[in-house]
Amino acid sequence: MGLTKRRLDFRPPVLDKNMHKIIACRRVILITGAGLSAPSGLRPYNGAAAKELDPDSPNHAIDWEMRPREVIDYHRRRAIAAAEAEPNAGHRSITVCQERMAAANGSLTIFTLNTDELHERANSHVHHVYGQLSWEVCSDCGTHTPAMHRVSTCPCGGKRRPDVLLRGEGHKYDAEVAFKAAVKRSDAIICVGTSGESDAVRAWVRVATTHYGLPSLLLTRHPTDTFGAMFDSVVDNASQEIRHYLPR
Repeated sequence: MGLTKRRLDFRPPVLDKNMHKIIACRRVILITGAGLSAPSGLRPYNGAAAKELDPDSPNHAIDWEMRPREVIDYHRRRAIAAAEAEPNAGHRSITVCQERMAAANGSLTIFTLNTDELHERANSHVHHVYGQLSWEVCSDCGTHTPAMHRVSTCPCGGKRRPDVLLRGEGHKYDAEVAFKAAVKRSDAIICVGTSGESDAVRAWVRVATTHYGLPSLLLTRHPTDTFGAMFDSVVDNASQEIRHYLPR
């Protein structure tokens, strides 16, 4: 019995007028979320999705005061999973785009909500909005050191904690400073793999689209109406397909 051959359709997606404008831009802000790392096997770290998957995880600001050892153990497990994961096609296509734009005197400025380092391992330069699992910080003096994932004390006497923001905390100040600088010189903004559960992302998108009038695109699975309404174009698709929507 012969095998039935199936024809695969590799045609690129249809782009609307706004998307064509974005892919022609030379200076673009890209914000990436958990949906980009999910194909690499990593679960959401923060937001409503993470809370639904693991509602009792010691990942809230109050947990650091009440049960610090559990907080450290929790982040140790997440750090191990992140270290074992590999960058996927989405990460790699973003790196290619960033390098190509830099060579053409443009820029792709990346802000990630993810605490893994898959962007870096794909050779991208990124700003971490919520910190990195591979680092820890002294809660008193703010000194950063490679994470040991155990209860430890800084030479200043303060407790070292995972250098990631817990639920109920804000976002990294240096990331906000970098965004404010980037949005002034950018031509468009793209969000990929996030449903807008981050207050920072919502505020930043609002500034980019309302104050600066940048064309905008959201690429994520099952986008919500409230977040999607902030964008000129919304695509319900896998994050790995970001290559079709990046500047060329």
